[in-house]
Amino acid sequence: MVISQALPLLVAVPLAAAFVLPIIHKARAGEWAINLIAGLAAVFTTAMAFNLLRLPLGDGSSVSLWVGGWTGQGGRAMGIALACDGFSRLMLITVNTVALAAVLFSFRYIGRFTAPGLYFSLFFVMLAGMNGVVLAGDLFNLYVFLEVAAVASYALVAFGTERDELEASFKYLVLGSVASAFVL
Repeated sequence: MVISQALPLLVAVPLAAAFVLPIIHKARAGEWAINLIAGLAAVFTTAMAFNLLRLPLGDGSSVSLWVGGWTGQGGRAMGIALACDGFSRLMLITVNTVALAAVLFSFRYIGRFTAPGLYFSLFFVMLAGMNGVVLAGDLFNLYVFLEVAAVASYALVAFGTERDELEASFKYLVLGSVASAFVL
C-alpha cells in the first residue's frame, strides 16, 4: 500500500474502534477486551502518524487523496479530500501521541468511575474528528470533522452524572455552538 493511500486509515481506524467498543461493552466481554481494542487502535493510529514521516515532502509540497477515487469532470471533484503536508504530519504525530498517552492512562483510571467501553467509544470518535480536521483538504470537510470532534467532546465532558458535569457540558455546548457559527 502506498503511504498516501493510508491517510483515510487515520480517520477510519478510530471510527471502527468507536463502533466496536460499545458492542464489546454490551457483550460483557470484560474490561481487558475493551482495553485491548482501545490500546491497539491508539497504537495503530500513532504508528500510522509516524509512518507518514516516510512521505517525501521536503520541498514544501503536499500529498492529496480523494477518498473513494472520485475525480470529477472539468477539474471539479466531489468527495472527501484529504491532504498531508509537513505541518499536518507534525500535528498528526502530536495529536495521536497525546491520544495514545491518554488511552494508556485511562486504562486504570476510567474503570473506577464509568463504563470504559462507552468512554473509549466517544474518545475515538473525537480522535477521528481531530485527525480529520488535520487532514481535511477543503473547508466543508474541515467543518464536518470539527463538528464531529466537538460533539464527541461535549459528550465526554457530560459523561458523568453529577450536576456540575452536566452544567459544564451545557456551557461548553453553547460556547462551542457560537464558535461554530462564527466559523461558518
